[in-house]
Amino acid sequence: DPDIPEGAIGISTIEQLQMIGNDVDYPLDGYYVLTQDIDASATATWNAGAGFAPIGSPETPFTGTLYGQGYGVTDLFIDRPSEFFVGLVGYNVGGTVTNCYATGAVTGYEDVGGLVGYNGGTVTNCYATGAVTGDNSVGGLVGVIRYGGTITNCYATGAVTGDVGVGGLVGVVGYGGTVTNCY
Repeated sequence: DPDIPEGAIGISTIEQLQMIGNDVDYPLDGYYVLTQDIDASATATWNAGAGFAPIGSPETPFTGTLYGQGYGVTDLFIDRPSEFFVGLVGYNVGGTVTNCYATGAVTGYEDVGGLVGYNGGTVTNCYATGAVTGDNSVGGLVGVIRYGGTITNCYATGAVTGDVGVGGLVGVVGYGGTVTNCY
């Protein structure tokens, strides 16, 4: 496929995206490329109503590259109101999420974002338009940025609801995280 750079794994369905970190052929340190917009509307019925399972966790973080080529994940549904690190990518450490977007509705407890829950990596040229709901560290694009995490050339437009550390773009920026050229 000419749209897939050498060494990359093409992602064209929400099922393939969910395999990242859950299938030996889709490692958390892989190089992934979206080959089209990904319809995630089916996630509303996944996991007994909890929806999409965020990619990466503190024990097994996402450390790879998700390159959207301008494509995104539409109608993403995540309803995990008691969970930490909630987003399309739940926990990113040193990984890169670039040139992609997400729409839909994301609900978590802490470190909740429309695209990335916890970002200790790089998020560039991305946006999110979905509604994001949580309790602590809740952001329209990213819940929390820490330890050298960066967000550059991004925006978010969805409604964001929470109690502590709530922001339209990012809930909390701390410990060396940076945000540049965003709105």
